[in-house]
Amino acid sequence: CETEVSKAFSVNAIGTLNVARASAAFDIPVAYVSTDYVFGGDRERRNPYFEEDATAPLNVYGASKLAGEHLLRANANGWVVRTQWVYGPSRHGGNFVETMIRLAEQGRTFSVVDDQLGSPTHAKDLALVLRGLLHGSAAFGTYHATNTGTATWYGLAQEIWRQMGLSPDASPTTTEAFGSPASRPLYSVLGDGLLADNGVAAPRDWKTALADYLSGRTAKA
Repeated sequence: CETEVSKAFSVNAIGTLNVARASAAFDIPVAYVSTDYVFGGDRERRNPYFEEDATAPLNVYGASKLAGEHLLRANANGWVVRTQWVYGPSRHGGNFVETMIRLAEQGRTFSVVDDQLGSPTHAKDLALVLRGLLHGSAAFGTYHATNTGTATWYGLAQEIWRQMGLSPDASPTTTEAFGSPASRPLYSVLGDGLLADNGVAAPRDWKTALADYLSGRTAKA
C-alpha cells in the first residue's frame, strides 16, 4: 500500500464504493471490515479507542481503509467493523502465528517487535461477530471487534511458543529498530462495548482463541 498508493485506494476505497452502490441498489446491508490503522495511537496512550474516537491514520493502508469507511456510510446501509491483528487458516500464505512457529522450529535467531500494543484476533471469532451483525438486529453503524485482552507482538509470540512447547532463540526489539515501509500505531487497542449493547456476543479472550486455533492446527497435522 505504501508503494502502490493508487492501487490501495482503488481497492479499499473505490472498490468499497462499488460494492456499496450495488448493495444499495438491491437494498442489501453491507458489513465492511476495517482496521485499527485508522487510528494513530502513540506509546503514551493507554485507553482503548472506541467507535466514536477521532481517526488519524499514519499510513496509506489506514487512510485507504478510512476512505472506504466514509464511502460505505455515505452510499449504503451497513456496518463498519474495525478489527486488528487477525490470524487464521489460509490457503494462500501464512500468518503471524505460523511464521513464529516456523522460525522457532527452524532454529533461527530473530527478533520480534515489542512496543506495539493491540489485541490478537482469531478470524473465526471475527466471523462470528460478522454473522451476528448480518443476521441479528444490531443498528447500522461502526463497531469494534477483537478478541479481549492485549499483547505486544513479542508477547503474542511468547504465548504461541509456550502453548506449542517451543523455546526459540528470539529477543524483543523496537518498531524503529525492526524497520518497516509503513508507520504503525504503537497503541491501537480497540474497545468493543457497542457489540453487547446491540445483542452481539463479544469475542472471547485472545489466549483462549489462540489455543483453539493451535488445537485445530495440531488436529489437521
